[in-house]
Amino acid sequence: MVLWILLCVAGLFFATAFGVAILVKYGPY
Repeated sequence: MVLWILLCVAGLFFATAFGVAILVKYGPY
């Protein structure tokens, strides 16, 4: 189903963006 694929892609995108935001907030390594 295309819907599930889009949902997974959106989930990965938001998860990555959230992770990057956390790294930027607490400072990069």
